[in-house]
Amino acid sequence: MTPPSNVAVVADNPRSISAMIACLTGGPGDHLVPVFQAALANECRVVLVAAGARVPSRILEPAGPPTVVIIGADPGHDAPPGPLDFPQLARMLRWSAAVMVHAAGGMRAHYASAVDAVRCRRRVLVIETCSAREEDWIALVRAEAERRGGTMAALPTLLISARRFGGVHPAPKGRAHA
Repeated sequence: MTPPSNVAVVADNPRSISAMIACLTGGPGDHLVPVFQAALANECRVVLVAAGARVPSRILEPAGPPTVVIIGADPGHDAPPGPLDFPQLARMLRWSAAVMVHAAGGMRAHYASAVDAVRCRRRVLVIETCSAREEDWIALVRAEAERRGGTMAALPTLLISARRFGGVHPAPKGRAHA
């Protein structure tokens, strides 16, 4: 059964996770495979949050199992979603013990970093975005780190950015991603 579009998808069923891995492997979502492999190995659960969707309260309990929450604010639209499109963003940021802002073409190694982080920190928020919205997300993550005391130890953050290498995400038609 497909959940309503206003509810986040919780990947916690081994059969569904295996099907997801098979579907993603070699395709446009191949970069997500390490996260789903970790979920299949019962190292973590994966939660996919689309714009407007709500995460079940039980997921955002700090004492829950290791979890990677992936906010899908990536391109694919004329107006990519921004922070205001995620009604629980403040709660997700407070819940997180580490954050990855991903504003570049996806690679498995990037998402393997999220798996490493969930092994150490247990609660990882991954924000998939584009170059046009990157600064909006970074400002909110910085504000949360400041709220926690202002140090990197307060909220470890990994930024993967095409802009930092002179590119943009998504890459213009006919050009490779940075």
